[in-house]
Amino acid sequence: MKFRHAILPALAAAISLAGAAHASTVDLGATYVGETGTIPLSSNVSGLYGNTIIGVLPQDSEITFKYTFTGLISGALFAEGSYNFNGTAVHYYGSSEDSSTGIHFSQGYTTPKGSASPISATSSLVLTAANLSGATGSASITNDSTGNANFLVLLLGLFARGGHVAITYAVSAVPLPASALLFGLGLALLAGIGAIKRKRIAKTCAH
Repeated sequence: MKFRHAILPALAAAISLAGAAHASTVDLGATYVGETGTIPLSSNVSGLYGNTIIGVLPQDSEITFKYTFTGLISGALFAEGSYNFNGTAVHYYGSSEDSSTGIHFSQGYTTPKGSASPISATSSLVLTAANLSGATGSASITNDSTGNANFLVLLLGLFARGGHVAITYAVSAVPLPASALLFGLGLALLAGIGAIKRKRIAKTCAH
């Protein structure tokens, strides 16, 4: 998609490079809140190794990947999430990308449906994070939008002979922001006060 940052062509080149040695791709398909699992990989890896995980994340959810390595000499981890859907009156799309190497990009856009007006830039509704430290790594994609989000996580590593990679993942619901909870409590409080006032007025009229 045209709104994605230039990081993705670099990722594609990296995947191609990894394919020259040893690479694997896992498609998780449509994930759901509460889903957990282990990514099936070959028991041993050595030399240049690449693993790509793709899938679809439902609205208001987050997927987290945990990596454990044996024999990792050097490597990098990348996470990308993107969305493209129509709201009631607005078209939303954007993406977010992060890497353990410090490369980051995040941008969202909105366009009124049926309008030729310029696209409005907003904060991305999808957030990403990727970290790699020693023998462990982690990546996460958070979908704060009201539509589905596509995700991609890429591991590139140079492993000693007999190296090993273990990957687990979990999908969880994104909690409502504290401001939203307070707003809800405020509405409930106002509704309660209004009900009390109506009862008092009704009693007064009855007398």
